Amino acid sequence: MTTLTILKDYLGIAQSDATQDTALNDMILLAQDEINQYMGRPMYEAPVTDEIQYPRNSLLLSGWPVFTLTTITYGNTPQVLGDFKLDTDIGEVFELADNGYNFDPINQDYAKIEYMSGYPSPYPLWLQDATALVAANLFSKKGSGAAAGGGGSTGIKKQVVQNVYSIEYFDPSSSGTTTVSKADGNIPDVAIEILDLYRARGART
Repeated sequence: MTTLTILKDYLGIAQSDATQDTALNDMILLAQDEINQYMGRPMYEAPVTDEIQYPRNSLLLSGWPVFTLTTITYGNTPQVLGDFKLDTDIGEVFELADNGYNFDPINQDYAKIEYMSGYPSPYPLWLQDATALVAANLFSKKGSGAAAGGGGSTGIKKQVVQNVYSIEYFDPSSSGTTTVSKADGNIPDVAIEILDLYRARGART
């Protein structure tokens, strides 16, 4: 959910230095898992199946944003996707009253929804930054920081992303300046601040 270029920039590693690329890519994969766990849903595009007990005429999905509905089944009865409206931002599916409600709470006690959730590549800039920040922290904790690898200068990284948030971030290899969240030692507070803007359903897209 980020690029090697962005991660190297945060760590102060020269882009031409490929000696640690394998380790850096491994940290990106670990960072993705950390972020997915913190957010409570997959952030990269992935297939998801929800089974909702005793649904009503709107179905709140576990993942969002939602880009594609694949199938909707009430009990053992497949439904026509055209009979539903999808709010992609918050992951809510509505039955259209004009087509009549198909859900029978007496004979059908669950709905099964298959869909594609998460952000497709290229990922939003905020997600690329948050992933790079977590990966940089993991890389530093692994004991293979930029300073140990001789990878260029370190210091404060500053930028404003999409006019939504700003980053003032010290490279984790420099004198313990990274603040780590008490909630999860692998996710720096600066990454938590970014992720929390998008953690709540429908907060931002």
